[in-house]
Amino acid sequence: GRGVQRAYAYLLYNHGASLSEVARQRLRVIQEASELGAGFRVAMMDLELRGAGDILGARQSGHIAAIGFNLYVKLLAQAVAEVQEQGQEALQAMVKQTDRPHSGRRQLSLLPSLTDALAPPVTLDLPLPSSIPTSLIPDDAVRLQLYRRIAALNSLSAVEEMEAELKDRFGDIPEVVYNLLYQIRVKIMAEAARVTDIGRERGQLVLNAAWLGNTNHKTLQRRLGPHCRLGRRKVWIALENGWPGRLETALQVLVEMAP
Repeated sequence: GRGVQRAYAYLLYNHGASLSEVARQRLRVIQEASELGAGFRVAMMDLELRGAGDILGARQSGHIAAIGFNLYVKLLAQAVAEVQEQGQEALQAMVKQTDRPHSGRRQLSLLPSLTDALAPPVTLDLPLPSSIPTSLIPDDAVRLQLYRRIAALNSLSAVEEMEAELKDRFGDIPEVVYNLLYQIRVKIMAEAARVTDIGRERGQLVLNAAWLGNTNHKTLQRRLGPHCRLGRRKVWIALENGWPGRLETALQVLVEMAP
């Protein structure tokens, strides 16, 4: 197809022939995925049907159904993160040898928090409406693609770049989009701070982190400030004006003090 000229493809097979189950599934996927932009869905289904290789060896064959595609991707990302972490450690050693001044503050990793691929993701329950409205992006395919890209962001710098890209492409973006990017920032910081979830109870935000039970509570409470209340394994933040900024500040403190 070119321009307004639409292209068609006709797949013919002998109706009396015996098809394998995989072949039937492929035909079913092609028959159902007829909308614009469905090629990605067809490719992903084909990947699941034929397998994505063996991540534990050099063989480019095999199936990932035993662990699932999502865990496969996490394990692969973990391996990449470990290799890059080794490179970062070597770079830090070089910096120390040059006697350059450097901060002792713990920095947020530029990579996803995948030290344990089996660890459950951070869950958030924040009182913020967040979405990409159709008034900003009417095209469903473009909007869903942006949702996928935003969900995959794994560093604060990447969130900033995404915000700049959205402004450049679509002009002024509504508050609900800013809220969506804010929640991604919070999730990245929570993972770095080893916070398992952030919820709401009795008009307060509650941050749960098991390692808080083994830290110096007086020091941590002093650093968190008067707007936060420290429990045995929780941090409480009142849902008052300015709570988004206080939440980010508290997470940064937890990042610096997390073991």
